[in-house]
Amino acid sequence: MDPGKIVAPDMPGPGYAVLQQGNMVVHRAKGLREAGERITMVNGYVPRDISFPDFSRFDQLYLVDPKDVAASEYTRHMSWMVRERLNADLSDFAFSEDKDAMADRFEQLAELMATTAKELREAGSAKVEHFGDG
Repeated sequence: MDPGKIVAPDMPGPGYAVLQQGNMVVHRAKGLREAGERITMVNGYVPRDISFPDFSRFDQLYLVDPKDVAASEYTRHMSWMVRERLNADLSDFAFSEDKDAMADRFEQLAELMATTAKELREAGSAKVEHFGDG
């Protein structure tokens, strides 16, 4: 990795945190110098514009999180996404003769649900993507 892209924050002591944004930020934590507790929190954010592509990596989360939590949270997330897209369609509903556009919208939502179902069925078949331990 380019040394110019490496940031090593000065951590004054217990109670401090590092916040980072992005789904592909290479990171690692130093080992503790003595026995202690380290808490890792991973926040996920969804754009307000629900038509924006979802970059969730369920294939990776399923490999590192408790399986029941990962699968359930992903199911809930994707159910929410479908519901919000349907709600947006209902809120902006306009009468039209464009049956093809209406059918296309249903196909898009069906594809999203089918893709989600496929990802759930294939969970656990991916390899963990990381940059090694060194």
